Amino acid sequence: MKTLVVIPARFEAARFPGKPLKNETGWPLIRHVYEQVLKSEADKIIVATDDQRIMAVVEQFGGEAMMTKDTHKSGTDRVAEVVSKVPGFDVIVNVQGDEPEIEPAAINTLIQLQREHQPFMSTLCCKFPADKTAGQGSPLDPTCNKVVMGQEIAKNARYAIYFPEVLFLILVALRAL
Repeated sequence: MKTLVVIPARFEAARFPGKPLKNETGWPLIRHVYEQVLKSEADKIIVATDDQRIMAVVEQFGGEAMMTKDTHKSGTDRVAEVVSKVPGFDVIVNVQGDEPEIEPAAINTLIQLQREHQPFMSTLCCKFPADKTAGQGSPLDPTCNKVVMGQEIAKNARYAIYFPEVLFLILVALRAL
């Protein structure tokens, strides 16, 4: 089964414009994410962006990027657009463009779970800390993405039944905190 990892990255994010191109280490953030994904079992990696600056940076370091519509409301929409343009992949993994420390082993876990359970796409999520009920990093924080989990299909893996802006059934493997 062929695996495609799509990294959605947009420049005009409301919370932190230009985030994918921020360079605090000598590399832009998007390159750190891309390099981590390269260490996984993915057959192909594509950065999905609506910004020529991000596309140019990705191509400069030897990565592959694809322009997507600037009207998408979520990274999942960008992933879906890329998948519609790049056929032939059985496993699709969505890796957020602001996860420079994502573990390749976590990506490989998603790949393996999809091979076994064959959902369309997967992404990682984690539980909110039990002691964090308000403020930054809590379920009430509007900058934190949320997901309502459904049926368990494997240890630490469930179907997602709802994302606040996206109604899309995908497999989500839970990362340990």
